[in-house]
Amino acid sequence: DKPYLIFVGSVIPRKRIELLLIMLDQIGKNDLKLIICGRLEDRHYLETLREKIKKIGLEGRVFFLGPVSPQAIPYFLNQALAYVTASSFEGRPN
Repeated sequence: DKPYLIFVGSVIPRKRIELLLIMLDQIGKNDLKLIICGRLEDRHYLETLREKIKKIGLEGRVFFLGPVSPQAIPYFLNQALAYVTASSFEGRPN
């Protein structure tokens, strides 16, 4: 029900999601949220991101949905203000 940005992709270090957290914090709009859709296979990286969320005060503004079916992705993209990414490398994106 509130405006949100969306990231779709695996939650792995080369996707540089920590930069999206910094961006969200620097925007300064407290009602803007970030939804992250994608596989959560790298538990260490996920925990690092959760610690960063807590450290910079983004609790309640960042949501990890985990894997989302390909059929649901258009819905999330259509509802979002924008798709965001900070990936340092894309090999063969889906």
